[in-house]
Amino acid sequence: MAARPTSHGCGLTIHWFRNDLRLHDNPALCHTLRSTTSHNNSSSSSSSSSGGDGRAVVLPVFVFDTTRAYGSSIPPRHPHDPSSRKCGPRRARFVLEAVADLRRNLKERGSGLAVGVGRPEEILARIASSFLETIATTAGGATEDGVVVSVICQEEPCSEERTANDAVRAALDAACAWCADVRPSASARFDAVPGSTLYDPADLPFDRDEDGNECVPDAFAPFRREVEAHCRIGAPLDAPSFGDASLSFLLRDVGAEWNVDNGSSSSSSSSSSS
Repeated sequence: MAARPTSHGCGLTIHWFRNDLRLHDNPALCHTLRSTTSHNNSSSSSSSSSGGDGRAVVLPVFVFDTTRAYGSSIPPRHPHDPSSRKCGPRRARFVLEAVADLRRNLKERGSGLAVGVGRPEEILARIASSFLETIATTAGGATEDGVVVSVICQEEPCSEERTANDAVRAALDAACAWCADVRPSASARFDAVPGSTLYDPADLPFDRDEDGNECVPDAFAPFRREVEAHCRIGAPLDAPSFGDASLSFLLRDVGAEWNVDNGSSSSSSSSSSS
């Protein structure tokens, strides 16, 4: 599913922070704000003529995934071996400090950070469902072109993160299907943006086979020679500006009530804790 909105309907873009708890040098966040700003620019004239609010807004979210990293454990190799935690106390403290710092930086830019504890697919789907219900029941809050709920995050290469991606996709589709009776034109999109590699995968100088797979050399030496000859390491990205993508919806509780505040562009979100 593509992440870039194509209609002039109102929408919500959830930026799902994962291992990229920073504003600077964050390609996924830059993509989120760039695509949302482009949508807002293209929909402004249509919204003003129709009398509705066609803007899309960005809601930054972080989820302490208790089923895959935080609070879960690795099964022991033998019956008498103690299980080892995936997240020890030092890692937990580092992540808590990073999330707190990220929230402060977002609030300084007129945004905020919604923090959830549990399964990402369940929390993100509850946010989407609550948003769709509010849009459907708010006067002037919906447009004829439909509502798009997008989730954008950094692409992660490991199996658990990929499994989480699939679960989020399925949960978003289910949320839109569940809300179809009140908002038939609602749709969900998901996009994972590369951002954890030294080189941009799109710049790799390798041909593709008939199935579309890159023909990457099996040995490291020829791979290195090709990459060093044809690719360059990009400069770090500056922290982006939220601009017109600032929150116009105040999330009181993850998956609970939305308040619509069309007159404010500096709302922030509260956290959900357990």
